[in-house]
Amino acid sequence: MSFDIDYLKQLVKCNVCPILVCDLDLSNFKNYICINADCDKLDLIGHFEGDKEVAPNWLSNLTKNNIQLIVIDDLCKISKDEQLKFYELLKYRKVGVFELPKNCAILVNSSKVGKEYINKQIYSLVAKI
Repeated sequence: MSFDIDYLKQLVKCNVCPILVCDLDLSNFKNYICINADCDKLDLIGHFEGDKEVAPNWLSNLTKNNIQLIVIDDLCKISKDEQLKFYELLKYRKVGVFELPKNCAILVNSSKVGKEYINKQIYSLVAKI
């Protein structure tokens, strides 16, 4: 799919809602965290160390390095049911009890986009470009 990459970058800066794109060339972006869609669900929640809840490594890295973009990559490669593991992140901008930084945008990349490939609850949370 062809679209204006500069326009997409402006939409990312606006950070109004997660953006669904088809076959995004990630080389157009610098300084982002990539979460593969087929990641373990446990990678999307924190864990306890003693009595303290600790954020996933990718979220700690994002916060520590002031990274302002998360890319969920290859969403259509997993089942519609499994796609729901991203619901909390996309709707509430949270990972367990940890909120994403306000300036952090989310891109969802998929080689196929459309209601036949993307869970309808996930599809309702994103702006499709």
